[in-house]
Amino acid sequence: MLVPPPGITRSLAPNNPANSDYDILIVTDQTISIEQKTPLRTNIRKDLLSKGIRSDILIQSKAEIEKKRKLPGHIIRRILNEAIIL
Repeated sequence: MLVPPPGITRSLAPNNPANSDYDILIVTDQTISIEQKTPLRTNIRKDLLSKGIRSDILIQSKAEIEKKRKLPGHIIRRILNEAIIL
């Protein structure tokens, strides 16, 4: 599977909606430092939670995804294989 284009968000729908959340991957062109990612993730999670949507937010560049996509058991691999493009 190809890496989604920047700006496309992928979400892995929960198996058990009552006890689960959404894993959302945001893909960027450039690598963003952890110091920049943390407030972005926090703001997105808070906005979604205010609408009753529990989520885990992952922000990764195309280069970071390429490094992780073939690692067995890695969440990035799972998202790329099972996700829904939003």
